[in-house]
Amino acid sequence: KKTYSQTEMISLRRVIDPFKYQSTIRVCHALLTNPTSRIPKRRYKNLGYFRYLSNEKSFSQKLQISDSEQPKDIDEIIYNIYSENGKIRVLKFIEELESHGITTEKDPRFSSITKQLNVIIREQSGLCNFQTFRELINPVLDVIVCTLQGRNVISDFSLFTTELDKLFSEVKEIGGGESATQNPHLAKLDRTKFGLSMCSVDGQRFSLGDSDDKAPIQQVVNPLMYAIALTDLGEDLVHKYIGHEPSGFGYDKLVLNTKGLPHNPMINSGALVLASLVAPNQPLPDKIGYMIEQLSSLCGGGNIVIDLPTFIFEREHADRNYALAYYLRENKVSLCSQCDVMFAC
Repeated sequence: KKTYSQTEMISLRRVIDPFKYQSTIRVCHALLTNPTSRIPKRRYKNLGYFRYLSNEKSFSQKLQISDSEQPKDIDEIIYNIYSENGKIRVLKFIEELESHGITTEKDPRFSSITKQLNVIIREQSGLCNFQTFRELINPVLDVIVCTLQGRNVISDFSLFTTELDKLFSEVKEIGGGESATQNPHLAKLDRTKFGLSMCSVDGQRFSLGDSDDKAPIQQVVNPLMYAIALTDLGEDLVHKYIGHEPSGFGYDKLVLNTKGLPHNPMINSGALVLASLVAPNQPLPDKIGYMIEQLSSLCGGGNIVIDLPTFIFEREHADRNYALAYYLRENKVSLCSQCDVMFAC
């Protein structure tokens, strides 16, 4: 008959939802009112976790449990919850993670255990004992615990993806517009293709439509190149050569700011300077290889390739960009040889 406040109910749901046990409210009630309550372990296998949450911390503090505060036997608690007849079904456990948006096959954090997972699925009928399970999940235990506790940034992933699916279906029906015509290769691309992929800051992934199809991103790469330059060199050095402000002109306008610099990294002159700053003094093949490697890393290890037809066309019709490069060199920024880097990326 105890009445729970809204904050208390949120705390209870955070325990109930990940572990899906019946009579959890009664267990939590008993432990929250009397932490020394004696409740049969055989009936409530995750009792240790409930008792851990029932210490003297306030409910607001319980909502902010850090990874370092997890009980030492959390892997055993997880195993007991998902095991059947003394073994855990790996595929079923993977499906549970996927329902929260964590895809073990694509998530680079799981790359160290992917091979062992496949061996268990292929050679052991997808079953493993506690010791194997503990060794298996140890490298990614913090990710798994955060996911099962619903502490990822998208706590209700099912609701989120349902809404996203509805929006995708509505937008997919919108027609109109024309394909890019300045590049014949791009003009031939199927304009009915439509895909969507998202990845949260906690690594929750979701894709719809033609998301696996490759397409040239062209100038959309500029923010990514900017991120790579900032990471490698720092803001002060990068903006010693590139400004911060909008230019007020077209993206390929032959104009610099009052200091003789590109106005910002997102226009063509700024992208040329970015290409010269990243991996400086490297041969052109090594520089392009480094950029592709870094872009792949930003995509979680995705397969990034150069679209050769687009690259050749851009290089053969690059008079304006070469003019920009010479104009920059006239202003003491020597980077004419970097045009191919920008075309490739």
